[in-house]
Amino acid sequence: LIAISALFEDDEAPETEPLGTRCALCKLDLAFEAHGGAAHDASAPPVIAVLRCHHTFHSSCIEDVYGLAEPAQCIACLDCETAH
Repeated sequence: LIAISALFEDDEAPETEPLGTRCALCKLDLAFEAHGGAAHDASAPPVIAVLRCHHTFHSSCIEDVYGLAEPAQCIACLDCETAH
């Protein structure tokens, strides 16, 4: 008998495909870990945050700006308001 884990030891992990949605702060596709983001497991997808306004961020990016508290106002919404 062969252990199931032995079947996958030499296999490479599949390449990550872009989701087509970018972090509103770092502008990197949400499928990829943010620069400086600390991944616990290299094969695990990045943790993302979706605010009530539906803007999406890497969790590590939003925590760099707001800490662990939910922001009262989204920085991406503020950027949109000041651009108009």
